[in-house]
Amino acid sequence: MAYSFTVDRVLLGGGDMKVVITETDCGPTDQAVLTQMPRVGTVVRQTSVLSLGDSVQVNPILGWQPDPAGDGAAGVICENATPARICDNSGNAAYALGDGLATLYHQSQPDTDTNNVVETVYLIRAGL
Repeated sequence: MAYSFTVDRVLLGGGDMKVVITETDCGPTDQAVLTQMPRVGTVVRQTSVLSLGDSVQVNPILGWQPDPAGDGAAGVICENATPARICDNSGNAAYALGDGLATLYHQSQPDTDTNNVVETVYLIRAGL
């Protein structure tokens, strides 16, 4: 089976958006591409659940560049601090990109390469 992902956006009102990413056969370097995102926003919450697979943990990261690198590197909007089977991070990770709608990049980064099913949810507030 090859890597695949779906992205569902739910507008919650008041500038809030819930983004649900479901990945199948997810490996450490696989990446979901989130298009038509607000160009200016704040990630209020990031949750990620490894529901099935050979991995023991995930370490999700969201960036404005493809293949976002961790540890505070350029292009990273928010990243998980401690890998786990269930990650739940809250805070106010703001980002501001160029004109128009933005493209963001998500990686779940499971610790093994096969049979992983991961669901990640981002709560994003448009604007800073």
